[in-house]
Amino acid sequence: MTMNILLIDDDPSYCNQFQSRMSPFCEVQPLNEISEPIESLTRELVMSADAILIDLKMPGIDGITLYKRFREIENNIPPVLILTEYESKDFRLMAYREGIDDFINKDATAEEIFLRIKKALDHSRSHLSNFSGLILNHGDMSCQLDGKSVELTRIEFQILKTLLCAPDHRVSKPDLVNRIWKHKKVSAHTLNTHVYNLNSKLKTWDRVISIGTTGIVHISPKQ
Repeated sequence: MTMNILLIDDDPSYCNQFQSRMSPFCEVQPLNEISEPIESLTRELVMSADAILIDLKMPGIDGITLYKRFREIENNIPPVLILTEYESKDFRLMAYREGIDDFINKDATAEEIFLRIKKALDHSRSHLSNFSGLILNHGDMSCQLDGKSVELTRIEFQILKTLLCAPDHRVSKPDLVNRIWKHKKVSAHTLNTHVYNLNSKLKTWDRVISIGTTGIVHISPKQ
């Protein structure tokens, strides 16, 4: 299966050159302008790519800020790599702190770029949470329980992932809501409904997700 890469760079000539250089390794979809709303761009293009390469310095918005905008809209975006002509330690450290997968000089060979994209993809796809017979794949957002696939919505996956990765599998309700919905206002009923649906889909699991009276959401053994 051919790898599909989204390249975001304001320089059309560089995009054409990059597309030609990478053609033996992958398909490249170039994007020269960032249009509003970002939400539409994210859902239509970003989430359909296997990986995203973003130019560091573009008019109006830099690559790291654009990555953060994407993350505000979708938690599980594909791996993101920054392309740049500027070898700056500060920018590199800033990118890694924000969770960007790699920082690549534009002068790198096509093969090196491909291998670094592949490495980021392999890491993303191999990132698993395994707990009491339940396996979550953070890369493709799939879920298995006792070897059988369980279909989860994006929100359900995020709730389960957050709880599984949390210390003692416990998160306060406000913290969980903020992590999943960011700064959007959601009712208490919304979270309750998603937790109910999760428990229904995982009814054969020996664990249950509960919302305590003190406002703690946690995973505990079934009684």
